[in-house]
Amino acid sequence: MADQLSRTVTGLVVSYETTVGHEDIARFAALSGDDYEAHTDAEAMAGSRFGGIIAHGALLVGYMSAAGTKAIREARLRETPRSRFRSAMIGCAS
Repeated sequence: MADQLSRTVTGLVVSYETTVGHEDIARFAALSGDDYEAHTDAEAMAGSRFGGIIAHGALLVGYMSAAGTKAIREARLRETPRSRFRSAMIGCAS
């Protein structure tokens, strides 16, 4: 199994690019409840070394997840017919 996976992902390169805007950060703050000033108070952050509000780390992890999803889809396209899963394993026998 590990050899099949290795053949599927060897040389696999994907990218995900997006622009994170103030509105994205504000929506994520509202959704997550993380309204820390670094993400919501442009005036307070104007004098910081960042010069303005910054994106949440968790928001950026979400974008990494999107890149991972792209990689999985690309890897599936590379699978050979014999390495495809024909069914899911739901449980195990006792």
